[in-house]
Amino acid sequence: MMTNTQKKLLNIYALLWVGVVLMAVPYDILVVIGLSCFLVGFVSCYIYRWRNRRDEMFRHYTTSAIRTVWWSQLIFIAGIILFGSIIFLNGDLSMINAMYETANKGILMTESDLIEMQAKFIHQNWQIIRVAFLIAFLPFYGFLFYRFGRDVRRIVRG
Repeated sequence: MMTNTQKKLLNIYALLWVGVVLMAVPYDILVVIGLSCFLVGFVSCYIYRWRNRRDEMFRHYTTSAIRTVWWSQLIFIAGIILFGSIIFLNGDLSMINAMYETANKGILMTESDLIEMQAKFIHQNWQIIRVAFLIAFLPFYGFLFYRFGRDVRRIVRG
């Protein structure tokens, strides 16, 4: 039978898991819900760690979750840089270069022109964007799932 401490910890980790999964779904509302769950879980780690500072189990697993989130953010930032570099070095940037040339001539694009240019850019570079996403962000998700999964297994075992 699970203790109250285990149940609370599993609830925190459930919020973090749901947040991570929903942030990966490409629909705005789900990303917002996922980010909200993730932030609530992350702040809960700090609150519960402070409230239960004498409880070794709480302190250990909330600290582990906090460290996992901070390290994952460093991995995420590295992924963003890598993603941008892959697109910049391998993508077809002709649409963006044309936009810069017209802007240098003093002609600014309208919002509809920018939306059209963005759609063409994504269509033209779709394969590179998919590959770059996998290369750049799989380490981020892999790290989070590994660490959270490991901690959840340990919490359940007691």
